[in-house]
Amino acid sequence: MVLSPAKRNLGRIAAVLGILQGVAWISMSLISIILHYWAPELEIGTSYADYVGSLLYHKFIIDDVEIMESTFIITGTTFSVFMWIYFVLSVLWCSVSIDQFTAIYAGKKRQVVIMRIWGGFTLLISLIDLLFTMLLAMDYTSCGGTSSKIIDEAQYFCYLTVGIVMTMVARGYTLWFINVVFSIMLLMILRKEPNIAYEESNSSIYSSTIPRARLAKPLGQQSQSTGRSMSP
Repeated sequence: MVLSPAKRNLGRIAAVLGILQGVAWISMSLISIILHYWAPELEIGTSYADYVGSLLYHKFIIDDVEIMESTFIITGTTFSVFMWIYFVLSVLWCSVSIDQFTAIYAGKKRQVVIMRIWGGFTLLISLIDLLFTMLLAMDYTSCGGTSSKIIDEAQYFCYLTVGIVMTMVARGYTLWFINVVFSIMLLMILRKEPNIAYEESNSSIYSSTIPRARLAKPLGQQSQSTGRSMSP
């Protein structure tokens, strides 16, 4: 085996996390993109959950309602751009995680390389999560733009909708922290691990037998030897 059992178990857990989160964000981002361009008319429900859901849809998906008069950074177009980014990254993340799990399960020599790729890729996604969360946090503070100390209904629903999206983008905060820890752990643990597949391919090239070149005889010597063989 290329890696120790502890490192392989760590890689399996990381791969499962990547697969589950990748599938979840592929679904959510794809639904958001479809709704953004399709923009169906949804009726506002009478229940509290339906009302909050309709506010989320109208504010972040199609952006045709203003809960507050403040200027927000994340508009419907900006949100759609981030969803496209998350869709592409989630597809790649899920693919890398599946390949990592398969490589570890089958004991492939590429498991060290793919685990390093997973660590770097997960760290990149975590940085994008952090950026998106910071932008939403700035919008969250804009919900209290009025000078009144009493939170009215508009401010309440502004805090609620932006807070829900911010929590989802931050992956519940706990899961974001777990992703960062796993990515750093994999990169640090595998830092001194040799790239077995690369080293073996190079060693096979350098250890291969180089054929010796056979020197041809000069033309004069060839004619003399030919003449001797033909003489009686």
